[in-house]
Amino acid sequence: MPADAKETQCLPFSDDRKDFEDASRGLVATLKPCVIKSSTTGRVVWDNDQYEFLQRECPPTANPSLWRQSQLCSIQGLFEVCPGIYQVRGFDISNMTLVEAKTGLLKTVVDKYGTMIAFPLSTRYNC
Repeated sequence: MPADAKETQCLPFSDDRKDFEDASRGLVATLKPCVIKSSTTGRVVWDNDQYEFLQRECPPTANPSLWRQSQLCSIQGLFEVCPGIYQVRGFDISNMTLVEAKTGLLKTVVDKYGTMIAFPLSTRYNC
């Protein structure tokens, strides 16, 4: 039996979907299609829609743990983590956290994006 098949049998992937519930909790909005283009050149710099294949069943040639982790990482959108704390996820290789203050939304970036092209998307939802 291949090592990946043994791993699948040892892990509760079919029964335990809590990771997906946790990753989707607080979702405010998503970007459809999730394709980000440079505002200056129009070149596609991030295309999260290319990862839609991950919604299919894990093929026998892939490691099931890595497949599941990739599925979780492909969840994108604006999320309210708790009152006054928001995250933008899946628009780049990192997440961005925004903090709401009494005087409005602080545009202070806690987690800097790998590229600043995705930053304006956080203001689109006017959170």
